Amino acid sequence: MDLRTLRLFVEIAKQGSFADAAKTVFTTQSTVSKAIKNLEAELGVRLVERSGRAKGLTQAGQLLYQRAVNVLGEMSSLEAELAQMQGLQRGSLRIGFPKMGTSAFYAGLFAKYRQRYPDIDVHISVEPLPRLEDQLREGDIDLAALLTPESGDFEWQHVRTESLVAMVPKAFVSAGATRITLQALARWPFMLFQDGTTLNEAILQACAQRGVQAHVDLVSTGQIDFVTELVASQLGVSLLPRVLTQWRQHPGVKYLEVQELQDIWQFTLAWRRGAHLSYPARAWLALAQEHFQPTAAAQPA
Repeated sequence: MDLRTLRLFVEIAKQGSFADAAKTVFTTQSTVSKAIKNLEAELGVRLVERSGRAKGLTQAGQLLYQRAVNVLGEMSSLEAELAQMQGLQRGSLRIGFPKMGTSAFYAGLFAKYRQRYPDIDVHISVEPLPRLEDQLREGDIDLAALLTPESGDFEWQHVRTESLVAMVPKAFVSAGATRITLQALARWPFMLFQDGTTLNEAILQACAQRGVQAHVDLVSTGQIDFVTELVASQLGVSLLPRVLTQWRQHPGVKYLEVQELQDIWQFTLAWRRGAHLSYPARAWLALAQEHFQPTAAAQPA
């Protein structure tokens, strides 16, 4: 019996279900279920009722819960005392951001983190999305700001859902325009980020589902300002999450809602499945939930 399993068990008792407990501790429901089954096998008793009307803890489970809360409380106090002896929270956090500009989205969170944890060293890596995923797998970074990962290699915490906004030259549309369809947008070349593979796939899939044929020009740079200037020069149109356009309002560009691209961009913070999350990493995830409330929620991969 280890402390991590005890924490999982206590969360099940508090949350009332394996699924809600898994969200609270940033892991998967299957991981929680397996851990509790192993704990029951180790102790030789059933701890959780899983069927019938009698949902919740068994009598043995209630006894373990009472003792586990005391044990975890004592451990929390011990850790706090040891941290105080060492000069409060120390350590390092290695976090990666994609090249396509989403690092600016986390700037406010980064500033708040440095203020709250001044003794934690933060090392930032800025890479294309595929490289960030490789770095997570290899253990070179602790956390990465990704779109919702499709790989089973990762677990993640949802940060925010965004709609995509079309950047269109002002000369291409009427002054009062606020929205546009994919079909209308496809009259001009789509200038998409070469590093934005996941985003590009989502856009092109939406086009295919609606029978829209889009001409795509890939832009090798990840600099949003550069692409914005290309749009202002009437070389084509581009698409960005709404939050990233709020800081970059160009006088020669019109920013339009795309009716078919609502709520398809998922900001997440990901880590390697099964990896031990250090105190600095857990502190970043907890602060992200606080910073981006009310939309942030932990989700398993």
